[in-house]
Amino acid sequence: MIAVAVSESDSIMYYTDGADWWTYNNNSFVPVFTDDIENWVWSSESFKQTAYDTCGNDTACLVDVYVTGDVAVGESSKATAESSLETNAALSELKTVPLKRSLQNADTPKDFCCPLNDTIVVFSG
Repeated sequence: MIAVAVSESDSIMYYTDGADWWTYNNNSFVPVFTDDIENWVWSSESFKQTAYDTCGNDTACLVDVYVTGDVAVGESSKATAESSLETNAALSELKTVPLKRSLQNADTPKDFCCPLNDTIVVFSG
């Protein structure tokens, strides 16, 4: 991989408040690409194994662990993704009820309800 940075003399940026090119230059930065996971250089083989044990094949989780060095961050992103999938699956099971028609048949907005997994949800207005 080739890293290319703009040199101080080639920079077209304007800096204020005492900042300069050196303030934002980081020659040690190496970008991480998710299509190249197999070639990432982990801090240790045991940390890599812990990441894979935690994340499995969840790319977002692996990226978070690799970039932050914190397995808990990866666990959190994986749990969020799994929760999102579960929520989407549950929502796709719901039947839609046209709101306008349902409200026309209700005495008041608070009487409008719809079935949600065998539970009646009442919206109060």
